[in-house]
Amino acid sequence: MIEKLDKIINGAKEDNFSPKKKLDRLDCHLIRLLQKDGRMSNKAISKKLGTSEYTVRRRLKRLIDNEIIRIVAVSNPADLGFEIAGNLKSGLISKKQTMCWKN
Repeated sequence: MIEKLDKIINGAKEDNFSPKKKLDRLDCHLIRLLQKDGRMSNKAISKKLGTSEYTVRRRLKRLIDNEIIRIVAVSNPADLGFEIAGNLKSGLISKKQTMCWKN
């Protein structure tokens, strides 16, 4: 995600990536700060960004309203009593997809 934000800031385009909404440098830095600490206060963010707390509130609201970011809680499965937790990601390279379906 951070690499994509860097590409947005620098104007580079990834093969299959183009942002649906325009983000400027301040938006990207705001997102980075929240990725590191999602509970950071608007006041703390404004100090780090060197802008007003009002600007942070307004931009954060716009990012959420435009569904560019979501604020979510992430639980710890072990603390909730789950014994096994995992993530699975699967994908196919489009040229090889036909070969997989034939076999």
